[in-house]
Amino acid sequence: MYMVVTAVHYSFYNVRHLLNNIRNNLEILRCKYLLKKLKREKLEAQRDMYLSDNATKIQKMFRGFYSRKYIHNFFKWKQDIIEIDNYVKDQQNKMLYEIEEKRIKQLVYDKKLQDIKIHNVAKNLHHLISTKAQKGVYNYKIENIIKDQQERIINKVKRDIKK
Repeated sequence: MYMVVTAVHYSFYNVRHLLNNIRNNLEILRCKYLLKKLKREKLEAQRDMYLSDNATKIQKMFRGFYSRKYIHNFFKWKQDIIEIDNYVKDQQNKMLYEIEEKRIKQLVYDKKLQDIKIHNVAKNLHHLISTKAQKGVYNYKIENIIKDQQERIINKVKRDIKK
């Protein structure tokens, strides 16, 4: 860029053209410098904006904007938790009721099997006692009365559980 201009070799036209080129190059350099300066200022402004936004968020948090928002959400969350808790308790009660019903049915079934076994043993040993029908396990009238009483008890227990 730095050229020594001698009047002997260059005519006026050549010197003028050379000066225009130098001026254009200087203009380009000035634009580049200005662009870098504007870019640096823009980045600083963005950094300041970012930091001030974060500072504003922190201030909102600790000065109560978000904490008040949190309190309002707290009561909503509390209500949701209470509803979920009630639902869980209902499901638990339903499951316990079903388990209790199964247990009662199993007890009735076991009792029925035990009665059948006792009845079969008594029937097999009946010829050893006497030929007359005796009051006891193998007498069908008494068996029917006992079964009716057992059914009443089971129905009563079921009604009590439903309440």
